Amino acid sequence: MLAKLKTALSFAPRVEFLHYEDGLLTVRCKKALSFARTSVKFETSMGTVLAQVLVESYDAANDVYRVKVLERTSSRNDIAVERRESLRMPKVLRVTSQYIPGFTGVTEDISITGVRIVTRGELPVEREIPLVLELDDELAPAIALKVYVAWTAKKGDGMYQSGLRFVDLEGSSQQLIHKYVKSRQAIEKRLHTLEEVDPFEVM
Repeated sequence: MLAKLKTALSFAPRVEFLHYEDGLLTVRCKKALSFARTSVKFETSMGTVLAQVLVESYDAANDVYRVKVLERTSSRNDIAVERRESLRMPKVLRVTSQYIPGFTGVTEDISITGVRIVTRGELPVEREIPLVLELDDELAPAIALKVYVAWTAKKGDGMYQSGLRFVDLEGSSQQLIHKYVKSRQAIEKRLHTLEEVDPFEVM
């Protein structure tokens, strides 16, 4: 097992871990990474971490990759990832804005503080733009929001991925998004686990 780990470490490209944001690791690598499942190694203060990752997108402006960790093995300890951000829920919802190429996109996930979306073209980075979020709930109205575009990067299929933060969220909109996220999380928990779910969470 140790021999296999050493062999894998010798072939895996070394990446520099920058930060964890919007459910993805942001890394920099001298070697070009392919948009596929691949092995990389991180150097940390606790040792070397070997990870199987899926490259989600490449940000040419900042020369960074955003990756999703699939599996990891370390020679000593695991990579320390800051997870203070609010819990994110994978969910495909429609968003529209005059600032989105083609005027429409879809979310990859949602939290009470923001969304990660996919669009046909890149968005204006470090700007606030208006956005309409459509929840898949016939009782919930579409929500007009202001969002801050934190980053945008190109995916392997030519689409673009962007991290958006909600700005000056009104109390009613905040309540609606919070209730929606909590409700959908409770439904997922009920469908995929044996845990008891508070019936008030799915109302």
